[in-house]
Amino acid sequence: MTEFNVSKLLKEPVGSNREYKLNEGILSLRLEEDRIHNIDGMLSLIRTNRGILVLGHIKSCVTCSCSRCLTSYDESVSFNIEEEFLPSINIKSGLPGDLSDLDDPNIIINIINQNHLLNLTEHIRQQSIISLPMKPLCNINCAGICSECGINLMQGKCTCQKDERDPRWGTLLELKLD
Repeated sequence: MTEFNVSKLLKEPVGSNREYKLNEGILSLRLEEDRIHNIDGMLSLIRTNRGILVLGHIKSCVTCSCSRCLTSYDESVSFNIEEEFLPSINIKSGLPGDLSDLDDPNIIINIINQNHLLNLTEHIRQQSIISLPMKPLCNINCAGICSECGINLMQGKCTCQKDERDPRWGTLLELKLD
């Protein structure tokens, strides 16, 4: 459950909080060909003078492609959340909430929708992307694929004939052989 009804919490005094345990199966988040699943963590939703502060730590798995051999594998990621969400509608008056910070392009505002639902799905997706390694590897010793025939070198040996010699060293190599 990455969506929380915070209407009761918005009616409570500043400092009130709720604790939630996340235990999701597959989250319907697509990262091009990747997918996020097995989301676990603890969240604390705290009432602030403006909205709801979300604090917590999340662990998840992202199915991604190895940068060397291109096979799919599951990469574990973990990250902390510390974000404030502001209501789009004032819970007491029913009037639009104070979102005056929307005019400043340097401030990203997380919004609680008009039904008082705080949705963390997009935030979890973005943090999962950021937490992935720059070049994901299925195995630290992944040999990759052959540049000639394209065979996955982790699954079998390549039969391509490779000339390991650099032609720029040709003259020196001939001297060495003599």
